[in-house]
Amino acid sequence: MNPTAAYSKYQKFQITGQKDQGEMVLMLYGGALKFLYQAEKYLEEKDIESVHNNLIRAEKIIKELISTLNMEAGEIAHNLLSLYVYMDRRLYEANSKKDIQGIKEVIELLNELKGAWTKAIQNLKENDEEHRTVKTETEKVKGTSFDVQQKNNLRITC
Repeated sequence: MNPTAAYSKYQKFQITGQKDQGEMVLMLYGGALKFLYQAEKYLEEKDIESVHNNLIRAEKIIKELISTLNMEAGEIAHNLLSLYVYMDRRLYEANSKKDIQGIKEVIELLNELKGAWTKAIQNLKENDEEHRTVKTETEKVKGTSFDVQQKNNLRITC
């Protein structure tokens, strides 16, 4: 998906709510990374206007990540806020100085975050699948009666 399409899909989400939060964060990371990779390429080609435009787009995504943080989530939200603010500042500096090191640094940070989110979402999906399996097995047992032999003959109905 090209960066413009990713950003459009993100804007569509704001209206329709079709993605869950984790997938939305991954989509934003992916869009920001694509804009940064393009800015990096254009910087090497000395196309300053395209560098600027792509860095602005990446900055907008980082600002959106900042504005949508749930600060009630505790320490992790505060840590992400600090990291996002740092990345935003580095992108601003990279844009004003046309500094490839700032771009590379933010790319590295976003790739690390994207990997961590991908793993967290996968773990949640696996846990959700295990929960659904247990629930299904429990539903199969519901309504079934069986006897348990102890001192008395007990009848247990689930």
